[in-house]
Amino acid sequence: MTKQRKRILQEGSPVNELLGKLSNPATEETPEQPRPPKIEAKAPKGYKLDPHYIEKKTARLQLVLKPTTANELKRFCKGQGVSVNDYVGGLIERALDTQAKIDEGFKTQLISDEYKQARKGK
Repeated sequence: MTKQRKRILQEGSPVNELLGKLSNPATEETPEQPRPPKIEAKAPKGYKLDPHYIEKKTARLQLVLKPTTANELKRFCKGQGVSVNDYVGGLIERALDTQAKIDEGFKTQLISDEYKQARKGK
């Protein structure tokens, strides 16, 4: 066993070169990957985009359902050819839009003005 250690510790040993590359990968040159072009949103002719209301990110929200409800929802969405996320998101948006209309009729403020402004025209 001593002979193996001496051989590894000797300068110029292939094992030392390999260990040096593994511990210091920055010394190796890696080819730069081309970046995909940025896709910019364009408004139809005669319209301007308002960057204040363009949502570029998404937010996560955890939903807890009974197993039978979750399974039925998955089965239904699969049959409709739509993802569960898109279906549930659409239901929630429609419910919030309906509540916003109710707010206007009864002069209440359950839905924020920020949400109402962002959804105007949709």
